[in-house]
Amino acid sequence: MDEGFVQELIKASGNIEKYLAPEYVKAVGFDKGFVQELIKASGNIEKYLAPEYVKVYGLRGINILYILGVNVTDMGLKLDNMIDNDQYTSETPFHLIKICNLIRQSNSGRLNRIASNVIENILTKPVDEQLDAANEIIKIYETTNIPGFAKDFMVFAKLNSAFLKGTELMGNVPSLNRATPTQRKNIIFSDLLRISIESNNRNLREYLNNIEQGDKLFEMFKAGNLQIDSTLPEESRVILKKYCNMLNTLYNQTSRGRRLDNARINSGNLAQDLTELNDLFTNEENIHIPLRDRIVRTFGYWAGIRSFEQAKKMMEENTKEADRRNRETAKKGDFSIRKGDFTKGIRRSEYFPSMLQNGIVAKDYLGQSSDSDYTPLDTDVESVEADEEMFTAPKYTDNDEDGRKLGKIILIIKKDERYVETRTNDKVDEEAINTVINNKQKIEYFDNSNVVDFLRNSYGIRTGLASTNINFIVADKYVDKLGLEIAMNGFYIPVVDSDKNLLYTPEMYDNIRSKMQGLSHYGLTEFQLDPSAWNIGISQITHVIEQSKEDANDKRKLILQTLKSAVETYGLNMSEKMTEDILQGTVEIIDTGSTGRGTNLPGDGDFDFMVRLDKNILTKPEGFKQLITDAVCSLDKPNESVTTGKGDFRFKGVSIAGIKEKVDLDLSFTPRTDEIEYTTEECINDRLETIKRSNPEEYKCVVANIILAKTVLKSAGAYKRKNAPAPINGEKDTRGGLGAVGIENWVLQNGGSFEKAARGFLEVSKQCEGLSEFRQRYAIWDFGENYMAGDNYPHDNFVDNMDDNGYSVMVNALEDYIKTIENERKIETQKKE
Repeated sequence: MDEGFVQELIKASGNIEKYLAPEYVKAVGFDKGFVQELIKASGNIEKYLAPEYVKVYGLRGINILYILGVNVTDMGLKLDNMIDNDQYTSETPFHLIKICNLIRQSNSGRLNRIASNVIENILTKPVDEQLDAANEIIKIYETTNIPGFAKDFMVFAKLNSAFLKGTELMGNVPSLNRATPTQRKNIIFSDLLRISIESNNRNLREYLNNIEQGDKLFEMFKAGNLQIDSTLPEESRVILKKYCNMLNTLYNQTSRGRRLDNARINSGNLAQDLTELNDLFTNEENIHIPLRDRIVRTFGYWAGIRSFEQAKKMMEENTKEADRRNRETAKKGDFSIRKGDFTKGIRRSEYFPSMLQNGIVAKDYLGQSSDSDYTPLDTDVESVEADEEMFTAPKYTDNDEDGRKLGKIILIIKKDERYVETRTNDKVDEEAINTVINNKQKIEYFDNSNVVDFLRNSYGIRTGLASTNINFIVADKYVDKLGLEIAMNGFYIPVVDSDKNLLYTPEMYDNIRSKMQGLSHYGLTEFQLDPSAWNIGISQITHVIEQSKEDANDKRKLILQTLKSAVETYGLNMSEKMTEDILQGTVEIIDTGSTGRGTNLPGDGDFDFMVRLDKNILTKPEGFKQLITDAVCSLDKPNESVTTGKGDFRFKGVSIAGIKEKVDLDLSFTPRTDEIEYTTEECINDRLETIKRSNPEEYKCVVANIILAKTVLKSAGAYKRKNAPAPINGEKDTRGGLGAVGIENWVLQNGGSFEKAARGFLEVSKQCEGLSEFRQRYAIWDFGENYMAGDNYPHDNFVDNMDDNGYSVMVNALEDYIKTIENERKIETQKKE
């Protein structure tokens, strides 16, 4: 019988322990490979990696590491030596398992993606340093007190300290080979900062924004115009606390901070901590330099950045220049590829959005081990050997467009005077090395053909490249997801086919960006209300909005109080927002429904919450979920209670203390992670808040337009998405529409006007034979991320929510609506005459 089949039968039996009994293993004659598979599936790894079992099974170091899911050759040999010399104790596997669990149970998705590589790197360190290294790396990834590029550097430094100290070699980058240990650190850190700045990185923008906001409030405090006491508004307290944590983290990375026996820790007294940190950042030389400039100097000095304003200006100017240059290229139609230019094929196109934001960075700086690449510490590119000829780049592409993949992508990077070659064949240019070490504006590249002898024209670019260095992209065809990602990144990049036909024009880019107005997350802080948003129907709705919103807010508070009691019983804190830091110990319960945004239909009693749980709870959530169920059912049994296949709760007719009528309550459980930066709901709220700050009356008008659109479409029978649950208890079937969130985005992307949205929809529909063709020509993108997307593309196109019947119903409903408002205008005009 097939061995694999036998393994599956044993695993399915639910009694693996029986078959792992030493006497059974011996009698049947299971080999080590068979045994290691059973141990891995047993759920009790600690037991079977104890010395007595290791000895009976004849396991070696390689088997133990396989069971733990790591591959460190040196560690395997060390374990063999320990086993052979009776030095392998019960503490040995517990230590290994503890390291593995610490990393793998982190809330950080970024860390989890590279967990195996990080664990492998940690296990190469002396045993007494491994636990501290694991905890420090987890803290780096789970807090937001330093920008992303600095996190990457700190993790790299932690995992490759010997290289940075000059006691080990790594890779074959000419300048790094010649640099002193101090120069190595400064070169790599400066490269990562430059790449982040020149890629228009949102994380760095947000970091600078936090500095600006915190510094402004702190200056008010120092001037006596702000009191840090019980009168301080909560929003200001959150900003100052964040600012204080950032200052403390940065101070601990300064030369003075690193000389301390123990890292400085904030006391919790906000006023005292800020004052103390201000003094610590001050010395005789910089006493007259503003604090925010001193902060920027701590991480920007070696990259030539001396002030806060300089850092902001660099980000803005690089982005504008790249946008201008690429528009000019599109206008001229000059998509030539010349000898000496660089090309790069993107095999894993699902990671291209990250490359746009973070730059095309060597994977060594993303936590991966140096032996995972033939040429560590550089980004691989092809140097074009002859005009219009690419040899390597096309081989490193993938046409797949499913899920998060974006199809075939080849990046074209035009060589200019910034690029300096430091190695040709095996010959190193010492003068060129001095140039790239001393001039931070230069970009080092070097010949790797002799290192990777099976790839012609293989070159490396030290550390990586900013996305603003991409001049254009070659693709097989236009993929709308790719165009969307470029637009969200904030500067235009042309996309052409292999015949150099322009597939993605500046006008297409601008059209997408026009739909993003008011989204501060993308740097768009203004919203232009379309004049058609004001009409007769709207004025009749606005007066009921505030009452409906107040009623929903009162209910929400009472529901959250009920849920909070369960969370605290479990011994955790509760937050009603996504926290910036994701350290374990907090449950985030976030209102994701229209009631939370004030865009619900009046009288709607549905409340939807996303419950974000720490990974260590979500792996075994039964106890926590039972407490939630008990709290929800404490007054009375719900009319209906359903647990979905994903484990989410759907309650109908729930009794909540303080609420007279019963409410419907949906709870979706999801990991508390850094994988999602900007949810669908945050995106809508962001735009609504922008409008509200700018003009409260226009905000009411926009909300009224959304409610009117929902009312019209729900009444017509084209409201919920096609895959929504079937109606019950005789309710009208309204499936096949855009969905509630889709309708909200649709109106907001059309200047807040239902009329403009309807006319635009109808204009395109008249040119199409049906929904299939309409889908190709009309999109309503979600500029936020669907937190339930999984492996699917996270930015939904809400038109995909529709079916043929819903589309037909919606077209008829919109035509009737336009006729109605046109008749109302005629009547109004006649009255005035």
